[in-house]
Amino acid sequence: MIRNLRNKKYFKLATIITSIIIILFILAMIILKYHVEGETNMPFQLSKISVISSIGRNRQTRSRHKMGL
Repeated sequence: MIRNLRNKKYFKLATIITSIIIILFILAMIILKYHVEGETNMPFQLSKISVISSIGRNRQTRSRHKMGL
């Protein structure tokens, strides 16, 4: 009787652990697929991307202040 209960307890524990591992594996595969392929169903289309930077301007103004101009 005790042996039978112990076996049921370990079987339930093994089933729960196996289920958790399978769920984590599926989630990892979905995350990896999204990381590699990216978003495929975009709600809009990008035709042109403009990058605006002000790094050059900041360097010039800082160097003028250092020279005392």
